Amino acid sequence: MKEKIYHVILSVFLFVVGILIIGNAFSIWNIKVFFKGWWALFIIIPALETFLFQNGKGVSFYALLLGVEIILYNQGIINFDILWKTLLACFIVLIALSLFISIFRKDKVVKARNRSVPLYVGIFGEADERVINDDFEGCTCVSLFGSVDLDLSDLKLKNDIYIKTKSIFGGVDIFLPEDVNVITSGINILGGIENKVKKKTSNGKKKVINVYIESFCLFGGAEIK
Repeated sequence: MKEKIYHVILSVFLFVVGILIIGNAFSIWNIKVFFKGWWALFIIIPALETFLFQNGKGVSFYALLLGVEIILYNQGIINFDILWKTLLACFIVLIALSLFISIFRKDKVVKARNRSVPLYVGIFGEADERVINDDFEGCTCVSLFGSVDLDLSDLKLKNDIYIKTKSIFGGVDIFLPEDVNVITSGINILGGIENKVKKKTSNGKKKVINVYIESFCLFGGAEIK
């Protein structure tokens, strides 16, 4: 509901701005629409939506701060020295908070047993992996300035599986079969993990398979589909 209200307000705002620009173009009125640093709104608006309604709040907060400070700088309210020092300080604080929270947060992921699991790596490139082995127990995915696409959608899982992802300036996309429950955990520093799989519960007739995903994201992300 809140997201719909936000989109209504945003659409009305953009509509009004569009009408004002058209009126200025045809000399119907002369209302100043643009201001110094106005282009920072293209950073602020999507960052605000992400901060309010999606994951990756650390990144969106930093983008919000960047957009606001760009406007303030262009308006002469703050100088460049304050601009870069504030951004650097907030970056350091966000990393510190992420690490601190990760220490005391209860880990939802059950640690996998010690065993050899496949390693899929995308470094400065893309790795596409499609697994069809129903005995699949888990794996580790690492993306460094690249991406990893892991397709498990055709699997008929019998037991829970454990997946670890590490995304550093990269991304990991995991496609899962139907009727599985996803449990995520991890450390996200200016990045995040997005779980698009709806939570499922056992109805007493069929066992629900859990997929445990533990992620580390630094300027990167993981998406579960």
